[in-house]
Amino acid sequence: MKHRHLFLFVCSVIALLSIGCASWNEKKQQLNRPTPEDMAEADYIRQILSEDPDMKGTYAIVPGQEVTTVHITWPDAPGDEAEFRQSLREIREEMKLYFVREPNRLRFIFKTVTIEE
Repeated sequence: MKHRHLFLFVCSVIALLSIGCASWNEKKQQLNRPTPEDMAEADYIRQILSEDPDMKGTYAIVPGQEVTTVHITWPDAPGDEAEFRQSLREIREEMKLYFVREPNRLRFIFKTVTIEE
């Protein structure tokens, strides 16, 4: 009889722990989800890149809460890294005015280099 009560108690504890862990995982996923503002910033970057016909089909944008990541498949690296960084700073300044908030950092991942501003 004691073993049965112990068994039921252990099963109840395991069930409660698994429910608690599941809800924590859901909350973690919600916390990592991009906000509508993050999505708007990603669309803004997408719009800028779409204006360059050479960039068509060469990038993928991943919105995030702190960093907007752009994966570039071509070219392998920017021609002039200093000039590219300056362009990113200017884009962030424009975004600050447009979205009236501190914009996410921009991370461009090329095949040979990653640049973040």
